[in-house]
Amino acid sequence: MDSDVVLHLPQGQRYACLQCGRSCRAGWEIPVAPKLEPRLRAYALELRVVGDSAPAFRETPAGTVLRSSREQPGCAFLRDDQLCSVHAELGYASKPTACRHSPFIFTRTPAGVFVGLAFSCSAVQENHGRPLPELELELRELLAEGDLINLVPADGLAVHGSWFTSWDDYAAWELDLLRLAGQKGIAAALRSAAAAVAEDQARRPIYRSPLPRPLSLPPVAATHPWPRALDDALLAEVLPFLGEPCIDGEADGELAPALEAEIERFMEQLVLRKTLLIHPTLLDNLCLLAALPRFLRCAARTTARGAEPEQKDLFEAFDLAEKNLVYHSRALRPLYARVARLAVTHWRESVQPAKVQTALAARPGSGKQHPPEQQRHSERHYTEHEQQGVDQRGKITHLAS
Repeated sequence: MDSDVVLHLPQGQRYACLQCGRSCRAGWEIPVAPKLEPRLRAYALELRVVGDSAPAFRETPAGTVLRSSREQPGCAFLRDDQLCSVHAELGYASKPTACRHSPFIFTRTPAGVFVGLAFSCSAVQENHGRPLPELELELRELLAEGDLINLVPADGLAVHGSWFTSWDDYAAWELDLLRLAGQKGIAAALRSAAAAVAEDQARRPIYRSPLPRPLSLPPVAATHPWPRALDDALLAEVLPFLGEPCIDGEADGELAPALEAEIERFMEQLVLRKTLLIHPTLLDNLCLLAALPRFLRCAARTTARGAEPEQKDLFEAFDLAEKNLVYHSRALRPLYARVARLAVTHWRESVQPAKVQTALAARPGSGKQHPPEQQRHSERHYTEHEQQGVDQRGKITHLAS
């Protein structure tokens, strides 16, 4: 067991499975390890699943996965009572690694391992269960397996373009961000941080050397506010991609205070679990998080169907965001990168905010409806031993897709 590593746990967060089956119906591709596959196939459980519905497994170029699809998103081993038949009949250890890790997200950094939780899980949303420090033994056992762990190197963290920074610089910057959040809220602090990074990049000479440019990050407070038009640009393509054109991107007024507090909790957890680093680049991720509260409010209002949004409506929005925009977001990463470039252009060339959406719309492929096969986000993960996820500069290239 990895007993010496420092575990960073989110304060005040609890967890105990509600056995609701929600994550088991998400439609993700869950890899089945080669050493586990024969055990599952040899057991009569698979034959019963085949008899009840269809084959329990599906072969993909990356290997065997548990069967699921957009049309039938439920895991083939999920029983009618929403419990896992593998767990019930073969034991917890026989479940695929991704199932045992859910809803935890491990990110190893030079300062230790940060443990986050996915807000697509009902128990996480409701903050139900035992305090996380009481789960430390179980968490260390999962960590010792060495699988499904995001890596953040000590240096070469991509900020934007050829701009790289170190873990130490990032950690100090994140502390400043959280201090600012204590004054004005995490959502507002993230918008200030996005504006500050984009403005700082725009003020620097264009750097054409192939060598990294390690620089300290700027203060999180920007000279000018983050333009709403950049949020417009991102949401204009995100909503059609999700197949949710009915979400009104303008219905973004603040929700009831209790719901706004839940949004703050979600956004703070995203920062603490190192969402800004596990996908490249930092500015791309800041563009997403700057727009995310607006998306959550709009999605909650859409779910409420004209009524005043309630907690359950906001939790549906969390689920949609986690499964498509934040962690499992490979197909949307190019969009976030385009918005980041527009943000730098906004400050570098004094582009008027009203022109930003026009600039994005003029780019090739903008506004396209993506075919269903491109909308599916495979739950691909990379272990500590898959160092190809970090290139020669230390830039994170493929983590937590």
